[in-house]
Amino acid sequence: MPLKTNTLKLLLEEAKKHNLKWLVQQDGANLFPNEDDYYDYDNWKFTKDVRRTVDFVKDIGNDAYIVFDKGGWVRYIRQYNEPDVEDIADWTTSLTWVDELSDRLEEMQLA
Repeated sequence: MPLKTNTLKLLLEEAKKHNLKWLVQQDGANLFPNEDDYYDYDNWKFTKDVRRTVDFVKDIGNDAYIVFDKGGWVRYIRQYNEPDVEDIADWTTSLTWVDELSDRLEEMQLA
């Protein structure tokens, strides 16, 4: 059974529970929340805005690195028409909460 909500949304909501902020990268460039600034590699603004982040990633093709302010990153790739646990494609091993989230998402999908 497919997940009922966007996987990225669930990921970012979980990040907020861990008191994290994030930014969106593609090809090493910091894109969001820097959308009004020059996209560069040195501008490290972070956000906690889940809805705007999800909308931004959707607009850039559903493929992004989510980089956290306290270290670590997650690779998000929307791979299917419906949200799927496999949309969280890769992450740094220091983010044990992502391992736990991935397991919960898999259980939700199997239910």
